[in-house]
Amino acid sequence: MKAIKLRDITVQITDGKHGDCKNENSSGYYFVSCKDVFDGSIHYEQSRQITKDDCDSVRKRVALEPGDTVITNSGTIGRMAFATDKPETYNTAFQKSVAVVKPNKDLVEPKYLYYLLLSCVADMARNSNGSAQKNLLLSAMREYELSFHESKDSQRRLVNILTTYDNLIENNRRQIALLEEAAQRLYKEWFIDLRFPGHEDVKIVDGVPEGWHRIYLKECITIMSGGTPKTSNPANYDGDIPFFTPGDCTSSIWAFDTNKHISEQGLNNCNSKLFPEGTTILTARGTVGNTVLLGTPMAMNQSCFALKFSALNYQYFLYYTICGKVAELKARATGGVFDTIVLQSFDSLLVVIPNEQLIRDFESIASSFLKDSYTLGKQIVQLIKARDRLLPKLISSEIDVSNFADAVCKIQANNAVIVAQLSE
Repeated sequence: MKAIKLRDITVQITDGKHGDCKNENSSGYYFVSCKDVFDGSIHYEQSRQITKDDCDSVRKRVALEPGDTVITNSGTIGRMAFATDKPETYNTAFQKSVAVVKPNKDLVEPKYLYYLLLSCVADMARNSNGSAQKNLLLSAMREYELSFHESKDSQRRLVNILTTYDNLIENNRRQIALLEEAAQRLYKEWFIDLRFPGHEDVKIVDGVPEGWHRIYLKECITIMSGGTPKTSNPANYDGDIPFFTPGDCTSSIWAFDTNKHISEQGLNNCNSKLFPEGTTILTARGTVGNTVLLGTPMAMNQSCFALKFSALNYQYFLYYTICGKVAELKARATGGVFDTIVLQSFDSLLVVIPNEQLIRDFESIASSFLKDSYTLGKQIVQLIKARDRLLPKLISSEIDVSNFADAVCKIQANNAVIVAQLSE
């Protein structure tokens, strides 16, 4: 092991454009911010698209390439991604809330550098500077001291071990995406396209199937707000109760963990209650309109709403109904610095509620998909915990990577079994 500064094993550490770019829908050129970096990847689904000229201009400052490590350095600090060889990588420009770390490939394997940074990014974040908004300064990153394996062979062995965990995680995520897409397609087919079972024999009355009701959303749901512990006492956050914020949205509909946790004292000092598993959460400030289902009981901050039916108890139907109204809610968002969905945003928002038997039938079928996605998501949580427990021990050489050949074979065999199961 050798003690070095991060700048000693990199060729560039910089951030994105300190300014704006011109939007161009469907251009295929992306202006990525910190909200687009999560789950170890850059997510382009809701990323801004800009003109080719603006993207090319920003890439003169920092051109993302396969093997680069991306770190969010403003707002929600410390979320990371590893750039892979795909078309979007070469069409990506960054906003200033994202830093790019380029490895010196003569000294360090790119994926090893990613894992090395993953092992210390929490410490970097704890030492962040900033007043109203925390920032991970580029100068601090460059001077950050860490220990690394000088041997490229040792680096590759460590990468082989940890990548096995990440492959399992990625396989689960792919399966989750397929399951959740199936549930979403079912909702669209039945309740948007109106091709529900028996639709051929149902009359359309005033634009909706007979027996269905068009009502204001506020008339059928309860909208609950979150809050923040009223004092800055560190004991408020010295606990294990997940505290949901807009930065905790994931690529899955399920949210299992959060970046912050509060204590029982913090919950007692907070305007938020502990919302049960299965609650629909809507982000309402800053990055507005993201929706998730809680995979475990959580409190939440004031930038979110928790939603539930007032009289019904159908979590999946409610979730997809809210998703279908996100565009209207975002259009009604107000605010100066941050877009905000307020209670008034729900006024005059109409929804169509089918007869209860059809909702029950939908819940029964959708649950067969979404309960499986829930189980796979819980497995991901455990795999990430196992990887993250192992990571610092490998980086510090507390565990010798050369002794892990048998373990790697066992993990790869398990991975092959899971891949086979997912292909059935």
